[in-house]
Amino acid sequence: MRPSVLLVSIMLFVMLIAGCRQAPTPGAALQIQDTVTSIGGLDSQGLRQSYSYEITVKNTGSNSVYIQSLHPVLEPSVANYVLTPDLELEVGRTVPAGESCCISGSFVFDGSQLSKSQIISLGPFFKSVRITTSQNVPLPNFLPEARVQSGST
Repeated sequence: MRPSVLLVSIMLFVMLIAGCRQAPTPGAALQIQDTVTSIGGLDSQGLRQSYSYEITVKNTGSNSVYIQSLHPVLEPSVANYVLTPDLELEVGRTVPAGESCCISGSFVFDGSQLSKSQIISLGPFFKSVRITTSQNVPLPNFLPEARVQSGST
């Protein structure tokens, strides 16, 4: 009796693990290809500085991807200096499979207490971005002729 209980327990465990795994979403594969950044003063005293960036994103997947927004994830050493209240950039572009798009944005930071060398010593202002996307994923085994027809028969 005990071996069968053990066998059933193992089978349930395996089914639970296999059934809870999320199936991979086909076609979703965004990669950052290139990043260009620049810093410039917004006033003659250098109190407010602008950090501009251009990020090239490539869709290496097999489906088009709609990029809703991009949000730079700031490094802790920089976050206290940023004056722009919301860094999320609304993108609103579709990137076809195999193609790239450039996304440009900027934010303002307080440079009043920083020298040029101190700004440089802060290092990269961000090392990653959060990209919000949506995509249409085709259903497997979809047969167009099996669609329900409306109307009378």
